[in-house]
Amino acid sequence: MKYKYIVLDCETGGLDENLHPITQIAWQVLEPKTLKVLKQNQFYVKPYADLKITDDAVKASRIDLVEVKNGIAQEVLIRELINVSKFANPNGRDQNKPVIVGHNVSFDVRFLRKLFALKGKNLHDHFAESFIDTLKILQFLENDANRLYNLGACCERYGIKLKEAHGALPDVIATAMLFKEIRKGNGKSTGNRNAEVLEEDERTKAIVTGK
Repeated sequence: MKYKYIVLDCETGGLDENLHPITQIAWQVLEPKTLKVLKQNQFYVKPYADLKITDDAVKASRIDLVEVKNGIAQEVLIRELINVSKFANPNGRDQNKPVIVGHNVSFDVRFLRKLFALKGKNLHDHFAESFIDTLKILQFLENDANRLYNLGACCERYGIKLKEAHGALPDVIATAMLFKEIRKGNGKSTGNRNAEVLEEDERTKAIVTGK
């Protein structure tokens, strides 16, 4: 396995990437076998492209609008993301592009694709098109429609303390810990599904990822 994982979380100004910007982002780069943290970053992001931050988003994420106003520009964020992809894949090989991991990560990927597209760039020139979603993994393993699968509920089941819920970096740290528990085979499964499906990364990706 040559590709590294980038556990990532975005806070946003709303739920629609065409109307609302990323307001905060954080990530950890994980070594593929040990899942050791190799690099970590967090940034507030200035509003860009006339996209608006809703009052509901401010309340939900408890985002600091002063920090957002003083955050990095869109161009700088794109550059930072490209730089972290180069850190994870210094040889620039397509098969070694870093794989994004997150909880309900398709939401984050949508916003990142839009961020790049607004500048005529493609996120997947730098990151794998497939991604790993810890929420989908746990829904598959546990197969229990009565359980909650938000990050807080999943962390509670695994004994992971989630600090400052909805902050980008605390969410990344908690998601990385959750991913490690899943990879260790500690999925709290029911029925005929169990954590053995996660022993091979490629099979895991096939189960839980998508474009």
